[in-house]
Amino acid sequence: MGKVNDLAVNKNKKPSLSKKIFNSGLRIIIGGGLLVYVIIKVNPKEIFYAVANANLFFISIALFLLVPNILIQFLKWKLTCRIFLNEDNNRKIIVSLFHGLSGGAFTPVRIGEYFGRAIEFKEHSFIKISLATFIDKLFPLLVLGFFGSLFSILFLMIYYRLTLSVSLALALLVMVIYYLIFLYLLNKKFRESALLKNFETKIKPNSVWANLKMLKIIDGKFSVMMVSFSIIFYLCVLVQFTFLISAFTHNFNFLNYMWAGNLVMFAKSLVPSISFADLGVRESASVYFLTKMGESSAAAFNASLFLFFINVLLPSIIGVVFLFKRSR
Repeated sequence: MGKVNDLAVNKNKKPSLSKKIFNSGLRIIIGGGLLVYVIIKVNPKEIFYAVANANLFFISIALFLLVPNILIQFLKWKLTCRIFLNEDNNRKIIVSLFHGLSGGAFTPVRIGEYFGRAIEFKEHSFIKISLATFIDKLFPLLVLGFFGSLFSILFLMIYYRLTLSVSLALALLVMVIYYLIFLYLLNKKFRESALLKNFETKIKPNSVWANLKMLKIIDGKFSVMMVSFSIIFYLCVLVQFTFLISAFTHNFNFLNYMWAGNLVMFAKSLVPSISFADLGVRESASVYFLTKMGESSAAAFNASLFLFFINVLLPSIIGVVFLFKRSR
C-alpha cells in the first residue's frame, strides 16, 4: 500500500516539474522574442554604430556606480537581518545578498532571490528568511511606486494631454495612498492593537501565519532608515541610466534622462514577469519613452541593455562564484 502511495506522489510531482520547465522555457522564448523584435525595429546597424561610438568614460561611471549600488543593498539587507533575524555577521550577510541576486536574476518574479538568500542562514526557517527578504524588497518597491506614479502622471499630461484637473486629482490620490501606507509603517501601536492581538490568539504556534508576528518589529526608525536607503539606491540606478543614455547619445540632458529612467523602471515593475530576467520588457519601455522624448531608439536600447549587464548580470556572476566556493 505504501509503494502505491509513493507512486501516486511521484506521478503528481512530474507534471509540476514539467510545468516549471515549460514556464521557464516560455519566458526564455518570450524574452528572446521581445529582444529580437526590438532589435529589428530599432535597426541592428544603428545599435552597433551607437556601441562602437559610445562614450567609454560615461559607461565607466555607470559601471563604477555598481559599487555604491551594491553597498546600499548590503546596508539595507544588514539592517533587516539585524532587526528580524538577529544576524550581524557581515560575511554571511554579503554572501546571502549575492546568492539572492544570483538566484533572482533569472527566475520568474525573482522568486529565486528568496531561496538564494536563505542558503547562508540555515539556522533560520525558510519562512522567516522569506519574510525578511520581502520586507527588504518592499521599501524600494514603495519608493519606486511613489515616484513612478507621479512622474507617469506628468508624462501623460505632457505627451498625451491629460487635463490639469485630472492630473492633480490622480497625484493627490497617490499621495493619500502613500500617506496611509507610511502611517501604518510608522505607527507601531496600530500593529499592537487589541484587534491584532485577538487575531494572534487564533493562530497556531507552528503555522505560516505565526511568523508574521515578526512584522510588528517594524517601527518608525527602521522605516525611515529603509526608505532613506531605498531612495539613495533608486537615485543611484537612475544616475547609472542617465550616464548610459548620455554615453550613446553624446548629449547630457540630465533631467529628461532621469525622468525616462524613472518611467522605464516603473513600467517594468507594472508588467508581469513574462520574460526571462525581464529581457525585452525593459528595452521596449526604454525605446518607447526615450523616443517620445526625441532620443534615438538605438541609444535607448543600448542604455537599457547595458544597465541589465551592469546591475543584474555582473552581481549574479559574483553570486555564482560564491555558490561554487561554498560547494567545495
